[in-house]
Amino acid sequence: ADEAGSAGEPRLKGSLLVSAAETAYRYGRAALAGEKGSKKKLAALQTEIVTRLEEALEVDPKNRRAGALLERIYREGAKWEPLASLLEKVATEASAKDEKTAGFLRLARVLAKKIQSPERAVAAYEGVLDLSPGNDEATSFLVDFFTAREMWDHLVSLYEEQLATSARHGKEDIGIVLQLAMVHWKMRAKADVAEPFFDKLRKVEPAHPGMLAFF
Repeated sequence: ADEAGSAGEPRLKGSLLVSAAETAYRYGRAALAGEKGSKKKLAALQTEIVTRLEEALEVDPKNRRAGALLERIYREGAKWEPLASLLEKVATEASAKDEKTAGFLRLARVLAKKIQSPERAVAAYEGVLDLSPGNDEATSFLVDFFTAREMWDHLVSLYEEQLATSARHGKEDIGIVLQLAMVHWKMRAKADVAEPFFDKLRKVEPAHPGMLAFF
């Protein structure tokens, strides 16, 4: 920690701060556990660990070790709002697509299940779909959210994006075509808009009961 104070290079400073925090986390807590009055000392040590990790991320936002340990500490302490802020930062700063996707997924789960704010989770899941179109978890959540709140325009936009993605991969997802057709017909009462989608479905499945009911 003393060396970190005099380090000029951000990545070096961040690395030293994380090393100090990891040492305190792994060994310092165990050493204090049997001491008299250890509760206050442990609380002080925990604050010191968190402070160093936060400082490490401030000087080097891409420091994976700092992010991983701080995430673990926040989860252990059920510090959900700080954890959400951390995961948003981790996802935003990550360079690799897989890391960004995983970060937004973890953020969405914390917002939806721990903080119980599905409205905030929507943005995180939309971030997942921006990186990984067709992600099952994100798609399922958003479909349920938009349907429950009768946000039909948002639901249509979601399906259209999914359809465009499948088209870019050289195929047309008939399941999505059906969903678009049904939303336009049943939910939005726009049969004229639904008809081209049902027509596409007819060419693939001439006996589809939903398509026959529409025509």
